[in-house]
Amino acid sequence: GVVVLTGGRTVMGRISKLTNKTKIKPTLIQQEISRFIRIIIALTITLALSILIVWLAWLHRDHRPYMNVVGMLNNVMGCVVAFIPEGMPIAVTLTLSLVARRMKSISVLPKSLATVETLGCVTIVCSDKTGTLTQNKMTVISAGFVDAAYDAQQFKDALAADTSKSLGAIRQLHAAAVLCNGASWDGATVDLPLEERQVNGDATDGA
Repeated sequence: GVVVLTGGRTVMGRISKLTNKTKIKPTLIQQEISRFIRIIIALTITLALSILIVWLAWLHRDHRPYMNVVGMLNNVMGCVVAFIPEGMPIAVTLTLSLVARRMKSISVLPKSLATVETLGCVTIVCSDKTGTLTQNKMTVISAGFVDAAYDAQQFKDALAADTSKSLGAIRQLHAAAVLCNGASWDGATVDLPLEERQVNGDATDGA
């Protein structure tokens, strides 16, 4: 065969690059919290400027003994501190933790609290149960060629019989799977049946 693409230029390499370039977007609750914070900041700045303008334009000129500079600054800082929602992070975290605890009771374990709000809106969760992620196992079900398709047992029989019309392609695929493979049998389970053996290495190579 002729190698036309290698490394990151292959199909698998491009897929890997696309997955690594994925940008994490803020969830809906994060967007709402950011919007709420911007509103609070705008109101705080508006109130502080209003107090400063009123003091400069009226109180400081017509009622100087009523409020000096220190009193004005104390009032401004007090209003700024009063506008800061100090309990909001605690309230949001506790709420999301309670939701995560309820989701855990139905065998759904969120990766982070940021995803709880999104998962809480989901009614049906469809997942892949091949065991690739949970057990590091992957199984080859079938192999398809231009002129025929074989399941695992048919592929094994065709390779042993040397009578298949796709014998050349089968041999090339078998040779590629053997040579481009970094997995190995676990020494403790090498005497067990093939289905019960443990594989050391990548799940794709194990398959």
